[in-house]
Amino acid sequence: MKIPDMELHQSHARSYGGGSFELVPGYDDPGCPRLYQAKYELERVVWDDSWQRQYGAAVHKAIDIFEGGSITPEAALEKIWPVVLGPERFIEAVRDLTRMVERLAVETHTVATEQFLRMKLYTDEDYGDVYLGGSIDRIAIDLINAWILYFDDWKTDRKPPSYENLNRWIQGFWYASLLRANADSFMADDLVGQVGIKGRYEAVKWYGLERVFTNDDLDYFEAWAESLARTILRDKTAEPIINPGCGWCPIRMDCPAWVGLPADGATLLERMTDTKLEFLAPRLKEMTDVRLQLEKLEKDVKGMISGRVLAPDSGDEFKAGGTRWFLNPAEKRVADVKAVAKIMGDDFWFLASVTLGAIDNWVEDHPEERAEMEKAVGKVRAKPRLKSEPVSGE
Repeated sequence: MKIPDMELHQSHARSYGGGSFELVPGYDDPGCPRLYQAKYELERVVWDDSWQRQYGAAVHKAIDIFEGGSITPEAALEKIWPVVLGPERFIEAVRDLTRMVERLAVETHTVATEQFLRMKLYTDEDYGDVYLGGSIDRIAIDLINAWILYFDDWKTDRKPPSYENLNRWIQGFWYASLLRANADSFMADDLVGQVGIKGRYEAVKWYGLERVFTNDDLDYFEAWAESLARTILRDKTAEPIINPGCGWCPIRMDCPAWVGLPADGATLLERMTDTKLEFLAPRLKEMTDVRLQLEKLEKDVKGMISGRVLAPDSGDEFKAGGTRWFLNPAEKRVADVKAVAKIMGDDFWFLASVTLGAIDNWVEDHPEERAEMEKAVGKVRAKPRLKSEPVSGE
């Protein structure tokens, strides 16, 4: 398959997957060659413009604007905010970006935002020169240690990051390699040979985590990227790979591996009967992935059936395989919570429940109550949770 313009981007790696060469030991990012082919060779994939994607794009544009001049995050957002995202998400974005500005390292000086960089990766004996490319969200110089170059990768994740995110931060390796190769564009010539690279995984809604990238890290990454490029260029079959991303893949309904899951699942259950635990345990994650994908497929099929039933010429029904589907009138019970609390009095608190996430959101809007709330919300010993981790040498 081809690599567009012979320039490998992180989005290509995310679509194709890491192949058999692990960038991070114990972390397998399977991707799917069939999805890569549909996107970059056949060019027949049109991604849904979800609100999450629009929100992330708007936040990136706003940061680029206020990083480039004396303007507040709110004013920057007002310039580019998509009307479809509405006022509630605008308020959320203002709050997130204001907090991010407050915690940005004052010891750094921004030299570029949304900066595209390119570097030669290797010369392929069959296909010629292959390059790496990518746009870095923010590049900065350390004002105390002039030999250190910083970069930021802005994320609009809905969940807080952990240091495990840094271990699997392929985009961070990508940016760091590009920055090392182009260091002479951002710092004094006498410092280029000893440049140090620091990356910040900036989860806008939460906090930032930093990682230092050593020369050994980046040499290993570039060997991984070369291996990936060689694999893509010589892949003539684009075989599909079932993976956790199948549930939202835009070509899943045209994928033999995805559509064939129910039959494969039945065969799998038969094969697993009376199988030893030593064989089953390592495949637990595969079982979970298949279950989630089947649930997603079931939801998709039900949605399509509902669409056919509601079609103007359907006669309010859909028939297939000796079965008729139709929409049956239904009711659901609802409660006036305030009225229930008044009737039950103090007994109400024995059945009422509230999520810790809702409490955290309330505290964010009422910071003056944080100290008292921390006294009311504590930790108790819970049932141990089953976890797993790779074992070296096995």
